[in-house]
Amino acid sequence: FDRALETDAAKALQLCLALDFWYRARARFREADDAFARAVVATDPPPALQARALAAWAWVVGNWGDFERANELAADAAARAEETGDDGAIALTLLVLANHRFFTDPVAALELLHRSRNLGDAVGDEYIAARAEALIRGTAWFQQDEPACTAGAEALQERLERVGDRETLAWFWVEQGAVRYPLGAHAEAAELLHRAVE
Repeated sequence: FDRALETDAAKALQLCLALDFWYRARARFREADDAFARAVVATDPPPALQARALAAWAWVVGNWGDFERANELAADAAARAEETGDDGAIALTLLVLANHRFFTDPVAALELLHRSRNLGDAVGDEYIAARAEALIRGTAWFQQDEPACTAGAEALQERLERVGDRETLAWFWVEQGAVRYPLGAHAEAAELLHRAVE
């Protein structure tokens, strides 16, 4: 990363984006935060790329618990993406913005998630569309709306497996199990929750 930053800052930023999932999966949050901060300052990327970088940076910062700064970065990313008109960048930035609001204000996150999912589908980004759909189901779980949470669950499961997003697939199993538990379907809930930790 340091070599790329010294010789070609745009490549350093692209490296940050390429390593985004790796940083999060390995809990390398501080390292990622530092890399994104240095790369964003060192380059002047095209607006859509800058929006994507800010969104990825926000996701990393949110994962390590700095929600105030994560929300600021995500809001900045979403505003910049809207200015570009790039539907793929807009879909990603809305997903990140909604992902941070999901636990604190799930109802407010719903509009962002629906738009993100629809744009993700429109541009053919199956990861964004599937992640947004899983979080939409999560808001239904939070509201104890079992029909909305479970409708079409098999198709979403297949989509998440096809995308290979194990993090969101685990979340999917949690919400599917948790929505059943208060309804008395304890054995089914336990089976689904067990899948989340396999």
